[in-house]
Amino acid sequence: FHKISVTGLKPGTTYEYTVGEGADTYKGKFKTAPAAGSADSFKFAYLADTQVSNGDNAKALGATLHEVNQLEGLDFVYLAGDVTDSATNEAQWEYLFNNQGAYPNGGQDMFANNAIAVVQGNHDNNTMNRHINAPAEAGNIVYSFDYGPAKFIMLNLEAARSDADARAQQEAYMRDAV
Repeated sequence: FHKISVTGLKPGTTYEYTVGEGADTYKGKFKTAPAAGSADSFKFAYLADTQVSNGDNAKALGATLHEVNQLEGLDFVYLAGDVTDSATNEAQWEYLFNNQGAYPNGGQDMFANNAIAVVQGNHDNNTMNRHINAPAEAGNIVYSFDYGPAKFIMLNLEAARSDADARAQQEAYMRDAV
């Protein structure tokens, strides 16, 4: 699994990229957030409990993710936890990105062409099994970002559920961010 950090991007700009080599290349695009302090409106898709677990529901999710990828003017996609049914099941991650349905690459295309914000659900682990990289500003998958006139604060309530230190750390983080 690979992760690339990109810096120096301009606000409100769509960037195209290519990964791979030769016949094994894939192209995608993403849009950066508007300039700090911008009052411009924005649009995002909110998906909760995609929870892909088998080939049948992967086909339905592929169609859903294809539709998300077709939305005009979409700025980013918010995944509100439970991305797979069991984060340690590699086959479920493969189903998320590719399936045998009418839109076999719906997941791959949606992830390749949209900025993603994610939080951990109770079926996920705090690394998303390294398939989705999320910031770790106050513990894994705890971060915030400004998007136009809004501030998003992503907390890891799964980590905080049974860990008083994680709860205290996230509370302090949230108070500071607000």
